[in-house]
Amino acid sequence: EQQNSWLAQAKAAGIAAGAAVPVISDGRVISVLLLDQREKHFFDDEVVSLLNHMAHGIAFALTNFEREIDRTCAEDSLRIGEEKYRTILETLEEAYYEVDLKGRPVLNNTAFFRMLGYSGDEIKDFDYRKHYTPAIGANVYHAFHEVELTGESKQSLYWEFLHKSGNIVQVEGSVNLIRNANGEPSGFRGIFRDVTARRKMEEALRASEARFRALTNLSSDWYWEQDTEFQYQ
Repeated sequence: EQQNSWLAQAKAAGIAAGAAVPVISDGRVISVLLLDQREKHFFDDEVVSLLNHMAHGIAFALTNFEREIDRTCAEDSLRIGEEKYRTILETLEEAYYEVDLKGRPVLNNTAFFRMLGYSGDEIKDFDYRKHYTPAIGANVYHAFHEVELTGESKQSLYWEFLHKSGNIVQVEGSVNLIRNANGEPSGFRGIFRDVTARRKMEEALRASEARFRALTNLSSDWYWEQDTEFQYQ
């Protein structure tokens, strides 16, 4: 009954021929082109072939449009993610680094450069490998190489860098392996903290204890220490 009603409306409008051409993308119909004509037998094989080519072109254009939208959305998501990532890194007080498998710098936060006394335009094309002390370069290479071979992170490593002032900065840090989407090693990342003051304090304490013991060994008097439980120290 609905079909008869549609036909009656078409005849009343003077429509003598019609065509319905599917627009197919990735094996599924995404839309249909509906065409009407007042001329009978208008949609012959040649016209139908032309309409099919048009539908194919429309499908191709829509598919590319969707892919472009997906790509744009993916890029936007990636950019937002990177912005959040960098924001988090910049809030860290510790120095953060990322390098490739050859140890070439990929990413550092501001705290890293600040630790070495650099800022602003000075950090452009900055290569901290030039700031290793001679004795520490081999240790750095060994640590990276071992982490790459074993896949196991290293913690509490003690390295030395040359500060902009020429002084030595003693750092404690870590090395963690970075893998790509295929699970293959692609670089390293980690965090450094400046422990120069702490190491100097520890060294001063050891020196003080050594001098104290030397003095007590030279003395002919008896000397002892006890805690509150009367245990000898």
